[in-house]
Amino acid sequence: MMNKSFGEGKERALVLGGGGIYFASWMLGYFHSLTAGGVDLELSDVIVGTSAGSFVGSSIAGGHLARLTREFDFLGKIPELMATLLPSEERSPSQQRALEILKQAEKADPETLREIGRAAMASHNSGMGKLQRVIGLMTGNQRWPSPKFHATGIDCYSGERVTISEPDDISIASAVSASMSLPGSIGPTWLKDQLCMDGGICGTSTHCDLVAGAKRALVLSLSDGNPGGPRLSSLPNSLQQEISDLEAGGTQTFLVVANPKPDTNLLSPLEMLPAMKSGAAKGKADLAKVKKFWMD
Repeated sequence: MMNKSFGEGKERALVLGGGGIYFASWMLGYFHSLTAGGVDLELSDVIVGTSAGSFVGSSIAGGHLARLTREFDFLGKIPELMATLLPSEERSPSQQRALEILKQAEKADPETLREIGRAAMASHNSGMGKLQRVIGLMTGNQRWPSPKFHATGIDCYSGERVTISEPDDISIASAVSASMSLPGSIGPTWLKDQLCMDGGICGTSTHCDLVAGAKRALVLSLSDGNPGGPRLSSLPNSLQQEISDLEAGGTQTFLVVANPKPDTNLLSPLEMLPAMKSGAAKGKADLAKVKKFWMD
């Protein structure tokens, strides 16, 4: 579970950020349009997924994207399995405390992340067994999908980033559930001897530095990284600096942002269908440019 760049010497990198069930649905809609238009995402040499991005990224790495997007009903029916990934709307006092601490945090320094981590560890959330079974069913992965896939999390105790890869010998369901463990809602999740929370509970929702050195990187983010943009916390977002650093290092980047309306509930099942439709429309609009960037 080391933190290093996986992009060095690689041709194509795919970076998928976090953003709740809304962004997971949005990405599936976006990729539905891209794959229908002939963009082969399985050409990725490295995939980094954070939170919602770990769910979608592991599906791509395992070769299950076509099945997953095909099974989504774009005519209006919300998949029951997907809905089970959502946290309950009823919150216990410990969950409310964790959510409030997360909401009030405005710095991404180690002490603040450790405070959020303590609140996450003290939050009385439901068990992870059902969530992990659903992750396996939805992504189609019972084993680690591919050496190219890497998920991110945050160590609750130290506040440090954790990157989970195939050599770590951790189940894919545990890795994805850890990356999705939003304080006060889900988890946290044990990864061997580390208790981990959502990979987006830090100064980034994307962790683009993990693909530094790749020739090209397709980056999907909930927002453009500017202050006040939609996010599941009030923490800063270093996306723009990450993109600048990638390009300064020679990596061509193509940034795709969803930018939902400010009042969008990123955890509401009611937002799933609008998100899929929005993502699909954006995918159609971007198809020619992404195809040239990715396939040439």
